Amino acid sequence: MPLLLVSCGSTPTTMPDPDRPTPCPEPASRTCGTAVCGARTNACGQQVSCGTCGPDEACDVGGQCRPAMTCVPQVMRACAGRGCGVWPDGCGGEVSCGVCTSGATCTAVGACVQDAGVPDGGAPDGGTAWRCPSTRSTVDRPDDSALPKIRLLYVLPSDAPDESLDVTGRICRSAQAFTGWLGQQLGGPTLRLDTANGELDIGFVRLGKTGAELRGSGNAADVNTGIAYVRERIERELRAMGQVKPDTLYAVFYGGESLYACGGAAYPPQLIGSVIAMYLKSTIGGVACEARPWGQPSLALGYYDWAMLHDVLHGLGIVPAEAPNHHSFGHAFDTRAARPATDLMYAPRSGMNDPPWAIDTDGGLTLDLNRDDYFDHDAGFVDLRRSAFLEPLPLNAARPPGW
Repeated sequence: MPLLLVSCGSTPTTMPDPDRPTPCPEPASRTCGTAVCGARTNACGQQVSCGTCGPDEACDVGGQCRPAMTCVPQVMRACAGRGCGVWPDGCGGEVSCGVCTSGATCTAVGACVQDAGVPDGGAPDGGTAWRCPSTRSTVDRPDDSALPKIRLLYVLPSDAPDESLDVTGRICRSAQAFTGWLGQQLGGPTLRLDTANGELDIGFVRLGKTGAELRGSGNAADVNTGIAYVRERIERELRAMGQVKPDTLYAVFYGGESLYACGGAAYPPQLIGSVIAMYLKSTIGGVACEARPWGQPSLALGYYDWAMLHDVLHGLGIVPAEAPNHHSFGHAFDTRAARPATDLMYAPRSGMNDPPWAIDTDGGLTLDLNRDDYFDHDAGFVDLRRSAFLEPLPLNAARPPGW
């Protein structure tokens, strides 16, 4: 499915959608076996939900529901409507709901307020207030918040050159660009990224496999060799290295290539996973995926900034299959809209003469044209405004389906 990739002063060039579906061939019934609750890891390295227990039950290590004998900390409930401070978790413990930026204090109701009394909602125009890191971190530093979050990673295969994108500001600027744009669309809230002491915590990971091993060599439905399974192999390697934690979605800038696409995403509940990946060194259809600038000092969104946000929303279960304009495994084509290609989650329909993704249109993209597919719709299916990955945490926040 084509996307428009344009370099300044060049002729527009079409290229494939960065997130073609890559379902795991192993059925959930085989992954779960006799388990009726909890999560299990399938052959693709993905977390598969085996079910949930009743309100007075708990899931044991064998995946069976037993009467609950211990208190379950209510992290999301404790932080609902609060953006900072440490609060009771309902079980005698405490949970951090975030920290305020320099020059602001946390009030008695969990709100950050500047010295002048103005709420600290981040930088102007929906931007972010966290600092960019200048020192590399190979471990997940202590989190500012215990809530669900998105952790940025700069990941390299064993034999790829290191461009230091985690400490030169490029990945950080990309995050500033796409969270700032989303904040404008949402009217203030935006994605909760992993921070440590007010600084964006971008992790660096060098994997043990080569670029060729991770790239794959065939089209077979085999996660070990299939070219469509780069994202799954990256997630499997990260899990084996202990780099994946619960309640965290990982946005990976991968300094290797795919022969299949410019990026890949999980899409719960159909495709459960914790990793979103942009394959920075891919060339698809003769066009380098990284040909267009991204992570720019101006914070103008380029192809990979848009694509990462697009795929992160896939990782949150967007666009849900129940949405009226859903098509093609998590995308939207709103036939009532004058310019459907301006939707953030747009993709052309197969076999139709549809335009490419309009990332260069005057006025930019829009979050959910007509607000009926994945944001502010009140239709009972996945809605971004209630995502547990938003900061501040919405009331009645929900994790992605299947998490």
